[in-house]
Amino acid sequence: MTSNQVYISNIHAANLGARFVVTKRVDLYVGYAITLDTGDGRSTAVPAGAADPTTLIFAPVQTFPLSYPSPLARVSTRLREKLRWNAGWQYYNYQEDFGLLSFYQGYHANRLYKRDVGVLA
Repeated sequence: MTSNQVYISNIHAANLGARFVVTKRVDLYVGYAITLDTGDGRSTAVPAGAADPTTLIFAPVQTFPLSYPSPLARVSTRLREKLRWNAGWQYYNYQEDFGLLSFYQGYHANRLYKRDVGVLA
């Protein structure tokens, strides 16, 4: 007996960003990005009453409902003509609603960074 396996993705993504001039030398950038995959709308990975071993193994990997929001902020200071110093923060929040054999690949991280931008053309 053969069973059909179908992967379903229903992915949506959005980005929003805004830059504000705080002073003559300082800019602030804030943003938000989100990726959302609603999959096929199932509330559980394995259909109710499923007994076929193939279905039990492969049903969870036919859809990956997930959310991945990522807010960020950056301050940019002009040190002199064509030289800026940047410092920023970004948060990563990846979360799966159900995974393979109940193993969820989720992670959360805060990323801080600073960098100098040299001679700009």
